[in-house]
Amino acid sequence: MISSDKQPSVGRSVLGVLAVFLFGVGCAARPGVTTAMSANERDANRRVVPEAATASGGSLDTAGSSRNDFDFLLGEWDVQITRYAPDGTATQREGSWSARSHVGGKIIEDLFVERADEADAAAMTLRTYCAETQRWEMVYLWADRPASGVSSFVGSRVGDEMHLRMQRRNAEGGVVRSRIRFFEITSDSFSWDHRTSGDNGETWSLATLLTVRRRSGSS
Repeated sequence: MISSDKQPSVGRSVLGVLAVFLFGVGCAARPGVTTAMSANERDANRRVVPEAATASGGSLDTAGSSRNDFDFLLGEWDVQITRYAPDGTATQREGSWSARSHVGGKIIEDLFVERADEADAAAMTLRTYCAETQRWEMVYLWADRPASGVSSFVGSRVGDEMHLRMQRRNAEGGVVRSRIRFFEITSDSFSWDHRTSGDNGETWSLATLLTVRRRSGSS
């Protein structure tokens, strides 16, 4: 298990904000490689399906959750990122992900960096398991963006996967639901996807897909 009081430079600028937000409430597009797709490929990659058919659909069952659920995330990772536009066009980038534990393993802090030609985009997440709610409470913040951009998720273990969800309002005032899934988890790799719904969960669109592999020598 990785544990350290030494924070990465970007972490010092946002860690305090995240901690206050997490414990205070209780337990931008970038250039990349754009891939042109046929109509069939766009339909396949858009992944707009009824909620009942999604792996992260349905109610959030907390029965199988525990404080060790995110131990697999600890360490240093290389990430292949695929983001999907509403028309299904895929943009591919590379990135990194690192995670460490604090407070005797009660908090996991992770830093995600998406590399781009103009400037890297970085986001930090704090995760803690709350015994009272029997679920994971999480907040994240993108670097160099207003503190109003702090977002919170709740999550739980579902079988061999971790499922997270949240909802927010878009610029027009409509409710947008988000579901995140960690799946295909092994000691050296995992997959991650993010789906959104603007119609109260009737349909879900795949927004981002990550393929994550442990960096050599990291554990």
